[in-house]
Order: sequence, then C-alpha cells, then structure tokens
Amino acid sequence: MERYSYAYPLGVVSCLEKRLAPSKVFFDILSYNLERLLSEIKPYFFQGLTFYQSIEEFEVFLEREEKVLNILIREWIKEALFKSFLDFFKYQPVKETQLKSFPYLLNLFKLRIDLYNIIFSLRAGYLNKNFSPHFFGFLSKEEIKDLLNEDKTLKVRKPEYFPFFYSARSFLKDDVYFLLDFLPFGFLRKRLEGAKKIILGPERIFYFYFLKRLQDKIMKVIVSSKLYNLEEERVKKILEVVYG
Repeated sequence: MERYSYAYPLGVVSCLEKRLAPSKVFFDILSYNLERLLSEIKPYFFQGLTFYQSIEEFEVFLEREEKVLNILIREWIKEALFKSFLDFFKYQPVKETQLKSFPYLLNLFKLRIDLYNIIFSLRAGYLNKNFSPHFFGFLSKEEIKDLLNEDKTLKVRKPEYFPFFYSARSFLKDDVYFLLDFLPFGFLRKRLEGAKKIILGPERIFYFYFLKRLQDKIMKVIVSSKLYNLEEERVKKILEVVYG
C-alpha cells in the first residue's frame, strides 16, 4: 500500500481515538465502586457495557472488544502487517520483511524484543537461573548473555535503555515482581508518541491499536481489583508504571 492510501483509515482513527481514556481517568476510577466504575468507562468501548459480577464475564466482553478492533485494523492494512500487529503483545520474533518499509515500526518492534530480553535476563539472574533468548531485537545473543558489569550495572552501551533497566532492577530488589510485566508497556507507550507525527502510513494506526489493547488490559486489572477486593495501592503502582 502507498502511504497516501492510508488517508481514509487515518481519518477514522482520529475519530476512534476519542475512545481512548486519558491517563487521568484510570487514576480517578480507582476509588469508585464497581457500579460507578463501569458507568464511567462505558464511552471507551466499542460495545455496550453492562454490569459484570465475575472477571470471566468481563473477559468475554474484552475478547469481543478485541475482535471488533481486529476487524477494523484488518480492513486498513495488509494481512502480513496485521499479523505483526497481533504479535506485538507476545514474545514473538520481529518479522523484518513485513516491516522494512516502515522503519519507525521496525525499530519499535525490535525495541520490544530487547525490553523483554532484559527483563527475562534480570529475572533469571535474580532466581539464579539461566536465560537464553529465543528472539532478538537490536541486542545480540552475546550482549544479552553478557548484560551486566561486575558491579551489576548495565554493560550494553545504549543510554536509552538505562532508565528501563534500573526500573526493572529496582522492582526485583523491592520484591514487586508484578510490575515487571507492565514496565515494557509504559516504556513503549512513551516511545509511540512519535507515531502521531507521521502524517500518512500505518504508524498512527498502530499507535491506536497499541493504546486500545493496552487500555483494555488495564481496565481488566482495575475491574478485577473491584471484584476481588485487591489492594488499591497495588493497582495504583501499575498505573504509575504504565501511565506515569
């Protein structure tokens, strides 16, 4: 597809972005009861939202929401690129041939692999286990295996990775492992801001896709916390990692 052919879908995306909740909303609804919470988040879904009494019911709702999102995205981009979009939320190899025409996305997908490899490596080291990466981004297998200096600082000479690395290491030291799963999303969300500056192309479509998928993931965490009386402070820490 030529870049100008993305003009129409990008017009639709600009309207659909109104269904993305501002980060402030997530922090505000933490103090609400379940009924008020579900009422407040209704505008941020494609489907009508009703009251749910179990997380299983809400998961079914979110699965339908993802299907609607996928149907929309599939209409706007080539099938091969769509499959790469689907893989972004998994530990899967970067399909460089599908992304080579879009260097911004290619770099983002390779960065995602690096972030996961850093986390897996740190977690394995903390548990005194070995980690051998299956897929690679910018960092080679040797760089991942030889990640740390003797003083446990990051050996890889990529300054942009330092904040991520030190956040991940502090989560391990403070025994807040659950935050590791959300750290890449917060880091990638900030990096994706640049997609809005690319006038024509699939980058802005991926920006919307990523934020919508992430939003639904966080909504599930918040609804779960209300259904099972999880600590509000624990959920707030997740929000600070992702949207802080």
